[in-house]
Amino acid sequence: MATVFWDQEGILLLDWLPPSTTFDSDRYCNSRRQLRRRIQQRRHGKWGRGVLFKQDNARPHGSRQTFATLGALGYTVLPHPPYSSDLAPSDYALFDETKDVMRGKTFSSSDELQAVVQQWCRDTPKEWFAV
Repeated sequence: MATVFWDQEGILLLDWLPPSTTFDSDRYCNSRRQLRRRIQQRRHGKWGRGVLFKQDNARPHGSRQTFATLGALGYTVLPHPPYSSDLAPSDYALFDETKDVMRGKTFSSSDELQAVVQQWCRDTPKEWFAV
């Protein structure tokens, strides 16, 4: 499993969950720390203007630990509207595009799969993400 963070300029962070690992609040909070560092490194000046963060209502996202960590890191979390679809741009744009790249291929290891996805991230023009 991979968690992908992206904005209109491209992929910010691709965080792969190691095999046999559970995605819990600790893992979620650690990936948000990584994301903050990545935004500060790659999107100079944007962190200081504020970062709006939208997440769905999955269990690790709604824990007290998560809200405390996001607040301490300086994220402004947008509320997830009740009764709304959990579809995000990643569901209908990003994932469809990466599935096209992988269609018909067989991967002998997770490392091989990760390499193909990372190559797609590098090769995709910045303009694609601005849509």
